[in-house]
This record gives sequence, structure tokens and C-alpha cells, in this order.
Amino acid sequence: MAFSTSSAFLGAYMGAFCSVGDCPREYTRVGIGAQYTHLQESRTKQTHSDIYAGYLNLEGGIATKNNRAQFVLSAKLGAGKQNPSLLSPQFVREGVALFGEIRPKVGVNLATKNIPLYLNLAYTFEAYTSRKKGSGGYSYLFHYIGGELDGAIPLGKRVALQYSVGYDWLFYGGYGFGKDSALSAFSLNGEAYSASVGASYFYSEQMEYYLKIIFRYQNLGASKISSEGLGMPELTNAIGMLEMGIGF
Repeated sequence: MAFSTSSAFLGAYMGAFCSVGDCPREYTRVGIGAQYTHLQESRTKQTHSDIYAGYLNLEGGIATKNNRAQFVLSAKLGAGKQNPSLLSPQFVREGVALFGEIRPKVGVNLATKNIPLYLNLAYTFEAYTSRKKGSGGYSYLFHYIGGELDGAIPLGKRVALQYSVGYDWLFYGGYGFGKDSALSAFSLNGEAYSASVGASYFYSEQMEYYLKIIFRYQNLGASKISSEGLGMPELTNAIGMLEMGIGF
């Protein structure tokens, strides 16, 4: 599921203890995470399904001199177990779910190079599937565009607090059901809110260890009825993630 990663680039954190000329202008992060997703029908407030998953996150970024602007590209790939409730639609089956996300963003620094606060414009592509041949299941493809604030506060020479908050508008997407190869588009669009907080420890000027908590809340519009007579109701989707990894 979604999860948008949100982190200021490594070079900005390094600004707390290295000169501008020595600070790296690029960074790469590799992380692993645990994710819990709770889907609920918006109108009835009944549980739709729960998903317990793990994921791999890859992230790279580059910044201009003095950290005035940045570009970040992140990609996430995960798998987990979907547990439908007794009141879930029949096509929501228990089993393995696969999901992925790609998120490029570009931003400008509203603060200083040592205590950056980036205002970002971001696009997110999100995909999910639990479909299997002859056994039902469903899938979706979502496209978002939105804004985000992400920043870092040095807490000494080797530790930095990082945080983010964002909003995304779901401008296009749809569901697929069972054997139907066509997507059933939304009758209404959706939106998502996200926030994260974490910390980085810099082992050296070229390497960091990080840990962060991420929360995302989605309002998803109902889908149109598919050619198989299936449709998804309006849903709310609450997602919590715990991620750790290294940066270099």
C-alpha cells in the first residue's frame, strides 16, 4: 500500500558537522519496513480487511549547492497477507498481496542549509494486487499529485531529527476484479494525508543509519461497477509503517 517515503536528503543532515565544500550533494538510502493496513468502509464503518506486510524501500536524491533545491526518487516493493473480515465483499480473498510505489518529488528549501525545510511537489504511482487466476481477488492502480513539507533538525554533530507532512490528491485510478482485465474507474476521486518522524545517526560523513515511523490516511472513492458486476465501496485506509535502513 501506499506509503510515501518522506526524508530530507543526506547532504542536508551532514551540514551540521561538515563544511559546504565537503558535504555530499547526492545520497542513496536502502531500507526495510513493516507495514499494517486497515481498510474500512466509509459509510458503514465496518472493517473491510487488514493487511500485514513487509517491504523494501530504495531512495536516491540530489541537491543543489547550499541545499536550495532537491530532487528525490523513491521506490517501494512489498508483500503481505490480506485478512478479510466476515463482511468483506466476496472477491476480497485471504491470501498473499503484492504492492509497489514509485514517487519522484522536487522541492525548494524554505529555511537554511543546516536546518532545511523543503516544500516539495510530488507525484506518486501506487499499485496493489491480490488477484489469482480462477480464485478472485482484486487489484488497483492509483495516481496521485500533491505537496509535502520535509525537514531535518540537527541534534548535535551526528544525530538529526527528520520529519514530514503531506497531502496528495488521487486524480486517476481504478480497480480490477477477478478475471476482468479492464480497470473499473472511480466514480469519485480520493485523497491522502501523510506524516513521518524519525532520526538519523551519522556513523561517518558518508554513512548514516536511520529509523522512522510513517503514517498515511486515505479516503478512496467508490468504483464503478465492472463488466463482471463487481465494485468497490468508498473506503478509508489507515496505514502505519516502521522503517529502518542505511544511507550513503
